[in-house]
Amino acid sequence: MLLTALEIIAFMVAASIIGAILGWVLRGTLGREQVEIGELRTQLRQLKKANRESKAALAATSSAVAETGASEMSEKPAASEVPVKKPIAKKASAKTPVKKKVAAKAGKKASVRKTQAAREADQAAGRAAFSEVINRVGTSEDKDNLTKIHGVGKKYAGMLNDLGISSYQQISKLRKADIRTLAAALGVLDDRLEKEDWVGGAKALLKQPKK
Repeated sequence: MLLTALEIIAFMVAASIIGAILGWVLRGTLGREQVEIGELRTQLRQLKKANRESKAALAATSSAVAETGASEMSEKPAASEVPVKKPIAKKASAKTPVKKKVAAKAGKKASVRKTQAAREADQAAGRAAFSEVINRVGTSEDKDNLTKIHGVGKKYAGMLNDLGISSYQQISKLRKADIRTLAAALGVLDDRLEKEDWVGGAKALLKQPKK
């Protein structure tokens, strides 16, 4: 009987200890869960607050954009009110023909200068080459009036004298090639001397009796 009472007491003590342990464990677990639940509730409240603030900011931005677009539309004139700029027709410059004339004259002058330069070069070459002609036809002491030959004036008579030609006899001995060299030395065209027939004129004057 005594053992039974002790066993009962021991069982009750053990049960109370076990109950105390279970209660402590349960309280600890529930306490942690309550803390976690509290933290979750706090985070949820913060998310809701942030969501409300973002919606308010978005609404404010949309309102500002709408007001700006409306003000720009009200300030922008209608298409019918926009002044259309007419293309300005360019007036014909009265100076254009003058410029063309000046350019043409300048080009003509340049061409003339080039021709003169070429003639001077040809004339110098003709004078140098005519010295061989003088060696062939010979020099003369006669001073004939070369202006009696058709086409020979005082200018060309003086130039002939400078080249060493002073008589009809010398001119009458000129060959066709000599005529070309003489024309270059005088600065005239070959066909001029041939048409005027300086050689024939000199021969005709030689046949005339001297006075």
